[in-house]
Parts: sequence; structure tokens; C-alpha cells
Amino acid sequence: MLSNLFQENSEVLFDRAMTSAGPLDSVLCSPVPLSIECKMSPPCRHCWWRAMSNYNSDFQRLREPKEVIRRIAELANTGIHRILLPSGWLGYELPEWFYNYVHRVKEEIYKLDTNIEVFATCGPLSQNSLNSLKEAGLDGYWCGIEVPNEKLFHKVRPGDSFKARLETLNYVMAAGLKLWSGFLFGVGETEADIIWGLELMKSLPLDSFSLTPYKQYPFVEMEKLPSANLYSWARTAAIARIYLGTVNSFTSPDFITWGLRAGINSFLPVFPEQGQIELVSKMRSTFTRDKIYLGNY
Repeated sequence: MLSNLFQENSEVLFDRAMTSAGPLDSVLCSPVPLSIECKMSPPCRHCWWRAMSNYNSDFQRLREPKEVIRRIAELANTGIHRILLPSGWLGYELPEWFYNYVHRVKEEIYKLDTNIEVFATCGPLSQNSLNSLKEAGLDGYWCGIEVPNEKLFHKVRPGDSFKARLETLNYVMAAGLKLWSGFLFGVGETEADIIWGLELMKSLPLDSFSLTPYKQYPFVEMEKLPSANLYSWARTAAIARIYLGTVNSFTSPDFITWGLRAGINSFLPVFPEQGQIELVSKMRSTFTRDKIYLGNY
């Protein structure tokens, strides 16, 4: 089935994907960064956080607990469904402060009487770390495989471990956490690589999936590689929607026009103060499958 989808006419793919996504609720996720410190060495060659650190001297510091809690209070009752607590990679064993932050965030959410979910992401972890995150109250964990080809993975992420990321997926499930995973699109992977990656995703009890289009940033080793072609990305995202069924499929609001066409139902990062909740709601509600047929190119 999967290989046949790659041969399918684009308009058929988009139509099937949009039809599949139609009944699904949106999941709007807002990030509340804890720390951008990253121990990955050598560093990842495409890293947005590294690029941004050249423009914002405040970018890499550890956020104070009161800052994090204040932001949680600001997001409560805005229409945000999920909070993501990201940090750089801190090692396979997380520091104790990370669990304390998760616990305080969950306490604040309970006080605010809201049903916001809390996920975290900070790369591959040990079973012990994920068990401790569960005990602290975390609802789910995002660990992508990043590149669905081990050799290419190490070119893009020379300090990272492909094996450890695959193991982390199993650890997340064993800890009883909801699983969010996915990989990049547009870093040199082949169709066969994507098929392997989607088959892996299909074998997992995924709550959420992200096919992230590679974006070109300055001051990193991959700065010369052009950003992913969004038409090709949307075709692949549509295939993922059809193949993975009702899994929450995420993209950035920056790509909402192509994302909606590809059957994506969920969005990250969403910042209520920028009007993005209203934007997503309006665009999803008015989006229609009635469109001009553009033919094949």
C-alpha cells in the first residue's frame, strides 16, 4: 500500500488526506522552553537553536521556575491543548531540576483547573529518566528519529545516536507516556528511506506525528542546503496522513496552507498572543476541498 501511494496522483492524495483529517479535532501546542543548553557533541549541523543564539544573547539560559509558571498561567484557558517543555540534550540521565519543573508545571495546571496536556522533548533518554518524568506527572514525550537513514542521520547529527533514539521510543512506551515521533523531510533522504520511516511509525502506538520540513538557517554547517520544497513535503505529509490514519499530525502555523491541504490537523508552535489560535480555527473551518484542478506537473 505505502509504495503505491508514492505513485498516486497528487490531487487524489490531497483529497484523500483532507477527507481523512476532516473529522479530527485540532491539537494546538505551545512551547515553554526550559533550557536551550545542549550537550550534543559535535553539535547537529542544521540546528535552529544554534543559529538563533547568534541573534539573541538570552537564548541559551535556563529559565527560572517563576518564568515557566507565569507562562503556564498565561496559556491557561486560551484554547491551547498541549504544552511542550523543550530543552537541548542534557544527557541520557536528566538532571533533577528537570523533574522538579515538570512537577511544578503539573501542579499549576491542576490549580488552574484546565485539561492542558504536558509533553517534553530533549532527545534520547534512559528508561530511568522517562520513568521519572512519568512520576513527575508528564503526559507524553516527543522523540523523533530525525532522519530515517542511519548513515545520513550521522551526517546531519554527528554527535547523536540513531540506536539510542530507537531505544527511547520503546522506553517512552514502557514508561506509560504518550508517544510523539517523526522525522525531517528534505535533508537528502530517499523515497525508500521515507517508506522505512513511515513503516516504523505505523508499528508504534503513536499519539502524534511530525514530518518536519527542513528549513535553511545561517551559522550552521548545513546553511547552504536549500529549504525543503513545500509541494513535495505536502505530498509526503498527505501520504503519511493516509497511511497513519487518525494519528495527530503536526506542523508549524508557518506551513498551515500546505499543511491543511495535506491533511494535517495539529499545530506547533502556537502563540495565542500572536492571534494564531484564531488563525488556525478560521482557516480550518473555512478550508474546503472545492478547488481548481491544476493538473500534473
